[in-house]
Amino acid sequence: MWIAASMLFVVLLGCWIGHQLPRWRGYDFYQDNLYYQVISEDSLWCRVVGKDDSLKGRAWGDVELTIPATTHWRGRNYRVIEVGEKAFADHQEIAYLSVAPGVRDIGVSAFQGCNHLRQVHLPEGLQQLHTDAFVDCKALRTLRLPSSLRALPDRCFHRSGLQSIDLPEGLQSIGQDVFVNCVELQHVGLPSTLKSIARGAFFQCEALQELTLPEGLEHVGEYALMYCPSLRQVT
Repeated sequence: MWIAASMLFVVLLGCWIGHQLPRWRGYDFYQDNLYYQVISEDSLWCRVVGKDDSLKGRAWGDVELTIPATTHWRGRNYRVIEVGEKAFADHQEIAYLSVAPGVRDIGVSAFQGCNHLRQVHLPEGLQQLHTDAFVDCKALRTLRLPSSLRALPDRCFHRSGLQSIDLPEGLQSIGQDVFVNCVELQHVGLPSTLKSIARGAFFQCEALQELTLPEGLEHVGEYALMYCPSLRQVT
């Protein structure tokens, strides 16, 4: 009798662990090579928190990653509104990124260290990039940011391979060290809506040649243009 009871307990424990394991690993469900975490059951919101390793056998810089607008689990359709913290950090195989409309936030260090990421499409309606979102994306040469962004967070593109970027109208602040050590950055277009450039924003942008500051700019932090040896004109 006790043997049968023990076996039943083990089976039930195994089933319980199997049900709980995804939560222990930081995700609630898996769909189309991506891991998701539920944010709200009432609103049917979720975030992407990572991808599996099924494509890692392919050549580095050969994978297109699409963050969908919706996903399906247990008979319910969830809206994807966030990319989670460090969700795709250090995934060397990712070359192309497309984020669907409806995604509002890209989390801290979400794509940090994606050294072969070279093309990025971000949707209108994106409200926040978080700190270190694209740090060390060495292959990223240019990027179009949506006009729905109001701020660039600290170190957002630190040590990236950006060569040119036009910041969108509507953007109001550039955070601390956003472009620090972007040694290939030659052109930055600043919007008329910009109010603040924080400390060290363009520190050591060695290829930056000129910069036009908008009339409504109210604050430029210390070291913002330090160690920019190619800078010849600031208007």
